[in-house]
Order: sequence, then structure tokens, then C-alpha cells
Amino acid sequence: MKMNRMLAAMALFSAVPAAADAAVVVNVTQEGADVVIRATGTLSLNGLTRFSTVSNSSAFLRGSSGYVGAGSTTSEQLYGWRGFTGPVNFGSSSTLLTRTSASGSAFALNAGSNGFPVVFLPISFRTNGTVNAVATATNRTLSAAGVTDGSYVYTSAGDTITVNIGSAALPEPATWGLMLVGFGMVGLGLRSRRNTKVAFA
Repeated sequence: MKMNRMLAAMALFSAVPAAADAAVVVNVTQEGADVVIRATGTLSLNGLTRFSTVSNSSAFLRGSSGYVGAGSTTSEQLYGWRGFTGPVNFGSSSTLLTRTSASGSAFALNAGSNGFPVVFLPISFRTNGTVNAVATATNRTLSAAGVTDGSYVYTSAGDTITVNIGSAALPEPATWGLMLVGFGMVGLGLRSRRNTKVAFA
């Protein structure tokens, strides 16, 4: 019986989707006194056209141009890729937040200042590569940035980028799945403990 339960839990765990299922999710959240951006997933370059080459910057978030960036702050060169469609801004404010710390490879979306969305990635990035970028602006707030809470979806022939700002930034599917597996395992443990019989000689 215990073996059956273990096999069922393992099957459920293997069915949980990976966080990087052919799409990129960008969560923009207020964490205490800081604004944090996390971009994760994989990105297909299918259907995209190389648009420009730019130097990486410390730009982080601007509502009026739909700009959101995370990852490396080094002055590496990035390719700009066009071919996505979606909203051109995250709000009307032109206030620009700059990041104070970052990790991971550079990733940025500039949704509106060119008249169409452009995604910026390291020159070394290849199709279906992994995006895993974090950036923080310390002692700044989303309200001061003037961005509007919500989910902003950008689609191309080969992929999707979803930018979740504020209260829309919920855990990714894999995170929910792992939480459910954890709750299930705790429940099985409690049930097994309750069914244990003690025999006295």
C-alpha cells in the first residue's frame, strides 16, 4: 500500500510542468522596500527578425515605453529581436527606474518606443535557450514607477512572453504544482501515521 502511494506521488510530480515550458514569464513585484524583476523560461526565436545591436544598460522599468529589464549589468552587446505583438506600455508614467543589482544573463523587453515590441538578448543566445534573469531596484516602489498592475502578453510565431506586474505576479505553474505535491505528501504522511496500530504483547 505504501509503495502504491509513493508511485502515485512520483507520477504526480513527473506530471508537473517545468517552469520553462516554451515561454517566458516576467514577474515584477514589490518586495518590502524594493522592486524585483524575475524573468524565467525558454524563448524560441522562430519567426523573429534581428532588428538592432545595442549595449546593455542599467535600465530596469518604465511604464510609458513598456520597458522591463533584468539580468547582467555588464556592458555586453545585445541583439534586439522583433516579431512580437502586444501592448505598447505598462502605464503612462515616463519615470525610469534603474536597477541596483542583478544576476543571470541579460533580458529586456522594450514594448513601445520603437512602435513595436523588441526583445533584447545576449548575442550568444540561441533559439529555445533558457532565460533566467533577476534584477532589483532598492528603496523604490511600483507606485512611484507609475506602472499599472496587470498581465501584459506578447506573442510571436514561436512563443509567448507574459509580463505580470504587481498583484498579477502569481507563482508560476511549476511552483503551484510543487506546492500541491508537497501538500499531498504531508497528507499521506498524516494519514499513514493515523492508521498505525500499536500492539502490546
